[in-house]
Amino acid sequence: MTSSEVTLNIDKVIKQAYRHNGLIANGQNLTSAQKTEGLELLSSLVDSFPGNHRSNFKSDWIYLEPEPSDFVKIDDNYYECVYPHTSSFDNRPGSGGQWRGFWKEITEDSAGANIVVDGSGFIIVDGDGNILSDDEPDEWESGESYNSISVIDLDDNIFCIGAGYYRDSSSYDREMFTNLTTDNYFGYGNKINSVGRPNSIYYRRRKLENDPINRVVLYPYPTSIDFNIGLEVYRFSDRITSDLTKQIDFLREAVRYWHLKLGVEVHLNYGALSDSKYNQLKENMLEAEQQLEGLNEECGDVSFHPYLYQ
Repeated sequence: MTSSEVTLNIDKVIKQAYRHNGLIANGQNLTSAQKTEGLELLSSLVDSFPGNHRSNFKSDWIYLEPEPSDFVKIDDNYYECVYPHTSSFDNRPGSGGQWRGFWKEITEDSAGANIVVDGSGFIIVDGDGNILSDDEPDEWESGESYNSISVIDLDDNIFCIGAGYYRDSSSYDREMFTNLTTDNYFGYGNKINSVGRPNSIYYRRRKLENDPINRVVLYPYPTSIDFNIGLEVYRFSDRITSDLTKQIDFLREAVRYWHLKLGVEVHLNYGALSDSKYNQLKENMLEAEQQLEGLNEECGDVSFHPYLYQ
């Protein structure tokens, strides 16, 4: 079975549900009370639908060009940011109790970025000779936001990563990523000094309101800035709101299910249908539900579960 996304117009779904019950005719508009009731019922149904069901998801490909890391100087020593953060004295390079989780020292022979001092002055280059910085780095300051090329922030509504690839910006060569689980990623040991062309990604999904935002970590640590990445992402569908004209993306196979399901709920409130017509409506709804269940099993290489690749 193949599927595609369609735009779901809330007003049309509610109207169809009331038509199933003979409560409005073709071309007739919903009353204010019907709009309010229909919205409440549909919102409740969508929110209570299994969270790991594919029809709740929107798939998308995003293309990202990582930002170069920030560099700082302290007491004539130079450091590269290896994990995005807001600086504090706990992570102050070289002295803070947690600094090695956020920075690494850069020397003339360090792995990855390197300091080069020649006739043109001070520069920092990557493993391919690309200039990362041609100015003397600023002094480290507390309360500043620092970025790392190895970590990419994602939108909050992304909950799962499918396929992904690394692409060289000059040759356009592509290499598919391996998705790492939490155990895989942290089992690699020293990840800061493991440098090279990234071939794997670790997805750190935001789970709680006070968690850091969604992030993808590249492994090994990039030795070049001359690349971009593509990610197949899965997003939660938009929530039902009071805006009847709002367009919501669902898979095509889900549209029939939702207006039939809502029609059943409307009947339970009004009892407008005869037993035979209600049974037919319910049978049609169950048939549409079975089609969705079949779709959910056709996941290919991706397991549709909110905690995939935590």
